[in-house]
Amino acid sequence: MDADKHKSKATDEAMENTKKINESEVMNTQEENNKTDIKYKRKKIVRKRKAAGKSDPLEHALRLTLESGKVVLGHRQSLDHIKVGDIKAIIIASNARQDVKQDIDALAKESNIPVYIQKWTSLQLGTICGKPYPVSALGIISEGTSNILEIIAK
Repeated sequence: MDADKHKSKATDEAMENTKKINESEVMNTQEENNKTDIKYKRKKIVRKRKAAGKSDPLEHALRLTLESGKVVLGHRQSLDHIKVGDIKAIIIASNARQDVKQDIDALAKESNIPVYIQKWTSLQLGTICGKPYPVSALGIISEGTSNILEIIAK
C-alpha cells in the first residue's frame, strides 16, 4: 500500500507539473499572439483628400488637359507655337519674369489668343503639371476632354 500511495503521489505531482507547464506554454503563446496583434493593429496613416468643393476648377481642368489633350510647357515653346498658330490659350505663372509676360502678351494679342495670368507660382504650376521644375508659361494646343477654354474665358 505504501508503494501505491507513493505512486499516486508521484502521479499527482507529475500531473501538477504537466498542468503548470501547459499553463506556462499557454501564457507564452498568448503573449506572443498579443505582440503580433499589436504589430498588425498599428494605426495606418491615411492621406486625406481635399474636399471636392474646395478644389480649383481650373486646376482640375488643367490636369485633365495634361492627360487627354496636348500642351507645351515653357515660355520659349509657347512663343514658338504662337508664331505657328497652334495654341488656343496660354496660362502664365504669377511670378514669371516681366519680359516673358510682355512678349507672350504682345504675340497673343496679335493672334487673338487668350492669356490667363494665374495666381500660382511657377513652382506650383510645374507641380500641377507633374514636373519637378518650375514652369513659367503653358500653351494649350488641344484641350482634350476638359473644358479649360471655357473656364479661362470666364
